[in-house]
Amino acid sequence: MSKNSASGELFDAIKAKISRFDAVVFSSALVMALLTHLYMFTNKLINHDDIDGLFSNLSFGLSSGRWLLYPISKLSAGFSSPWLNGLLGVLFLALAILFTVKALGIKNYLPALTASLTLAAWPVVASTYSYMFCSYQYLVSLALASIGAWLILRGDIKSLVAGGISIALGMGCYQTYFGYAAALCVLGHILGMCELRWGEDAKKALFAALKSVAALAGAMVSYFIVLRVSLFVTGTALTDYQGISGMGNVGAAELVQRMLGAYRSFFDFYKNPYGIFHNVLIILAALSIASLAIYAVWCVISRKIYKKAGLLALIIAAVLVLPLSVALIYVMTGGEVHFVMMYSFVLPLIQPAVIADRIDCSAKRAVSLVLCAALLCVSLASGYEGVLITNRAYLLLDLQEKNTSEYFTVLRTKIELCEGYTQSTPVALFGRFSQPNYLPDPHMTGFLFGDYALNMYSYWAYLQYFHGFSMQYADAQARDAILSSEEYAEMPVYPAEGSIRNIGGVIAVKLGEE
Repeated sequence: MSKNSASGELFDAIKAKISRFDAVVFSSALVMALLTHLYMFTNKLINHDDIDGLFSNLSFGLSSGRWLLYPISKLSAGFSSPWLNGLLGVLFLALAILFTVKALGIKNYLPALTASLTLAAWPVVASTYSYMFCSYQYLVSLALASIGAWLILRGDIKSLVAGGISIALGMGCYQTYFGYAAALCVLGHILGMCELRWGEDAKKALFAALKSVAALAGAMVSYFIVLRVSLFVTGTALTDYQGISGMGNVGAAELVQRMLGAYRSFFDFYKNPYGIFHNVLIILAALSIASLAIYAVWCVISRKIYKKAGLLALIIAAVLVLPLSVALIYVMTGGEVHFVMMYSFVLPLIQPAVIADRIDCSAKRAVSLVLCAALLCVSLASGYEGVLITNRAYLLLDLQEKNTSEYFTVLRTKIELCEGYTQSTPVALFGRFSQPNYLPDPHMTGFLFGDYALNMYSYWAYLQYFHGFSMQYADAQARDAILSSEEYAEMPVYPAEGSIRNIGGVIAVKLGEE
């Protein structure tokens, strides 16, 4: 057999496994994600963490409980390239979108495409890309969570095991998306029960739900087993950041409080868009949640599910659990939740597309066509809102970087003009820098403005990498000596005259009060 014929047969075998619908959804999601985030991919827009991680191989991942983060980072060779990391991220994002569409049983092109736009343009993706050095790695986690949920919803033993493994691997990259997988499974079961996927037998539906719960629990247990083994073998300790070192150590009373907080956070997010979205999100969210509720009621009535008390109770229970599953990240962290962790909150917004997909328009009835068109318009509006918010945030981050660059250009010049400065003179920066901020804050994680655009651990790298200023940074002993000196205490805050001074052979810069 010739090499050409062998490769041809392999290609045909792969092609046979991929439906035209899946290929269109994946490629369309790829294009939509690329166009939505192109601003970020064609500019180097930075934040404090991305500066510090510009050439990071993410070997610190294990201390954050992310044991797969370092191996996955090998795909980009450990540097924060917006084009390379951006494209890699788009590939995994498109994969996540495809399997989200499959998990929710969408089978028609228009609903799939409008849902894909909403998923691709959800501003949480922009927050993820603001940390470009680890962006595609987190989107790998999203893809694995989506694939895992799709496998679990298939329900057979092999799929349940494979789904649990997929989600566990995803948690090894970023733990946040476990909640996305759980919410996707809950939605899949709500739709499945309403559409009598398991017939009218409540026991079969309950057993299917319990199998999904077991698979999700197995994923969590598998993640922790691999984590504990990895920590033991490498001698690594978990960081205390955001309670990571205490993962899994939650008492019953605290768990209940976290669950109640998650319910509150779910509704608060949509009725009060935190200054991130336009107020139209409140309307879009209300219409989206209402569309799912109305569809569930219609199914209960039209399919006479109300006569099956057990099945009806299961549907009601699943609907009540849905807000908790979407906001599960609040239960997982037990503390502050950043916007970058809230991708699962997009799921209610794609429900109009999911419901539109269920409407039979083959008879071309006016009511069906109008209802389907209305639902698709709501879905499209949610996607476009994401596009607007995402690109507004990118523009603001671009302008902030230019403002910060001007600030540090002047600062560098003044340091070099300080009496006694040479290239080998140690320099010490103290306090948080302060600059006028005329830009509106998008209130999105990773988009930091004004005095918070940089912080102490990123000053040094920013001056080196973006301004070519190879200063000698003062050691801890010299810094402590300066901080305890009367001369430093008398110094005003930059940019006032005397805020940069040679103290004992070290150029001290007082950017702000300690």
